[in-house]
Amino acid sequence: MTSAPVHGTVTVARDLTAAPDLVWAAFADLETRDRWFRIPGSTRHELDFRVGGGETATGMCAQNGEPELIEWRSQIFDLEKPRRIVFGYELSVDRLRRNVSMVTVDLAPHGAGTALTYTEQYTLTNRTGAPGQDERHLRGSLPLLLNRLERTLTEGPVPHASEHRPAESVAATFKGIDCVRLPVPSLAAGIEFYCTRLGHELIWRTPAQAGLRFPGSEAELVLQVEHECVEIDLLVNSVDRAALRIEGAGGAITWPAKEIPVGRVAGVRDAFGNDLVLIELSKGRYTTDEDGNVTGVNRT
Repeated sequence: MTSAPVHGTVTVARDLTAAPDLVWAAFADLETRDRWFRIPGSTRHELDFRVGGGETATGMCAQNGEPELIEWRSQIFDLEKPRRIVFGYELSVDRLRRNVSMVTVDLAPHGAGTALTYTEQYTLTNRTGAPGQDERHLRGSLPLLLNRLERTLTEGPVPHASEHRPAESVAATFKGIDCVRLPVPSLAAGIEFYCTRLGHELIWRTPAQAGLRFPGSEAELVLQVEHECVEIDLLVNSVDRAALRIEGAGGAITWPAKEIPVGRVAGVRDAFGNDLVLIELSKGRYTTDEDGNVTGVNRT
């Protein structure tokens, strides 16, 4: 990693079918903005759309298997409704500033729609990969961002849930929730709080994790001391097939499938930036001694 700055300018143009007023609203309204611009694993998104205001978006992303804190903060310098938006922003990962940019969004009437021109003047303050890699990543992310904007404008208001019932021939991908993983400073402290004070039964434990029972459910509450993020593990019949299905539907595979004592796991991200973990219990479940210590796996 180096602190030598890299400067550049990139412009992306897009003809949109939506009128300028609607495109403007997609930047100005937080609910609409959140549908096409949000940090993966979003934990916070605030927007104060006025000159002198700005936007804050944060999230926990585990793209490379290890959770990273991503922070995006902007300040708005100029607004001319519905023609021009000028703002500056900085992007940090784990408190290390990666880039600082000045962005101008021009909206011009184009028939019944809008000719959008997005210009970003950037300074990469810390390089994280091979020469040119971070610059290619930034430049390549902008068309994807505008793809999401265009899809949001095309979809219009969020449809009622009844409009999203799957066809009878399409099987659901997820079988259920395997567990919710919570970070705790130590297993002793976590067990004391969740078991002794809150009444959850200890099912199993290893040096780094402890599984607690949800009454009336096969899902578990898992306390762990290895990662500083909340994780939701979803049960699937096949991790590999489910990951490919999610990727084909517009999501992404964030880390490849790997073996674990009870089966296989993989990391995925849905089309809206939510990070999920897929798990298949193809090898069985943990067996324990009378104190809940894991002694092996009950092979299936």
